[in-house]
Amino acid sequence: MLNLEGADARVNHETQQGLSHHAIAVGDLLGFKDKQGEEHFGHVLRLNTKSVTLKVEEEGQWRVAYSLLYRVLDGQGEQEGELLIDDERADQRSETVQGSLLE
Repeated sequence: MLNLEGADARVNHETQQGLSHHAIAVGDLLGFKDKQGEEHFGHVLRLNTKSVTLKVEEEGQWRVAYSLLYRVLDGQGEQEGELLIDDERADQRSETVQGSLLE
């Protein structure tokens, strides 16, 4: 195909997925989906060259590729029950606040 009008016809094939090695530190709370589509959350134990070792509660350790990881807000993964904002008590609230995932 000829580009007679000189329009920018470059195709960007670089799709950034996951997290880079430099964006992660030991102790960070991260998540990933396994082959069956189940989500797992854990803290970083070790940064390897091509993968991260995560400590997942009650499941042991997982080695996960950087491309499969996403960051999880503090408050998810370890806390149970509802999350409170601005020191409000649970019995004073009319709605439940849920944590959310960052991608």
